[in-house]
Amino acid sequence: MIMCVGKKTIVALVLLLLVIKASGDGKVVSIKPVGASMEFTIRTVVGDRYQMQYRPSLLEGAWVNVGEAFVATGPTTMKWIAAAETACVLRVIKVEEPIGPDTPPGPPPPPPPPPSAR
Repeated sequence: MIMCVGKKTIVALVLLLLVIKASGDGKVVSIKPVGASMEFTIRTVVGDRYQMQYRPSLLEGAWVNVGEAFVATGPTTMKWIAAAETACVLRVIKVEEPIGPDTPPGPPPPPPPPPSAR
């Protein structure tokens, strides 16, 4: 998880990044300000689907999606989000099930068993 930052709290973001384990699937490995946005580099697995989420507090509040889920096309993926004026907590999760209207459906259910003869 990473703290979203506004212009006033960028130092807190850098300090928080230092304590985050920067390895493994879905981990943020770097953050840098780019204009009015923050650039996140996320360690990913090709073909896996991920979703960035935030909430206002580390311990309270519902997780809210940031943009659309994305499918990794390389070992790292870069995402940009607008810098927030208030602090929040950000995470990247791996999405196991397809989401969105353009995602192909899963396999069809198995056929029903044949009627039994009596």
